[in-house]
Amino acid sequence: MLNTHNVGGFKNNAVSACSISGSLAVSAAAPTPTSSTRTVTVPAGNSGKLDVTFLSGVSGSLQWRKNAGTWDDMEITTQKTFANGDSIQVRGTGMASLDTSSFDIKDHDTSTALEGGVLVQAT
Repeated sequence: MLNTHNVGGFKNNAVSACSISGSLAVSAAAPTPTSSTRTVTVPAGNSGKLDVTFLSGVSGSLQWRKNAGTWDDMEITTQKTFANGDSIQVRGTGMASLDTSSFDIKDHDTSTALEGGVLVQAT
């Protein structure tokens, strides 16, 4: 998707949004439902910054990581920078059975929603 945005006061018409190879939604066993690992595509000219916004949760917390690295807690809004071909994964921690948490993920450069209201559910 091609979007325009202001960079230093000048409109940049050549930046496309990042994409993710599949959904990060997950419904799996409590207390730690973990998504499949997905690949991030970062087009030329894009910084690769992804913004995650925590929306809601009943118990536990949500975490995300890049390239099977350290798990980081999702804050109200958290940002990570990805290179083309990097991986992304999310999980819930300390979730009780049948609890659900959700988050949004967007491309920082273009403000394009990559996934909205993504559900992490403990079964």
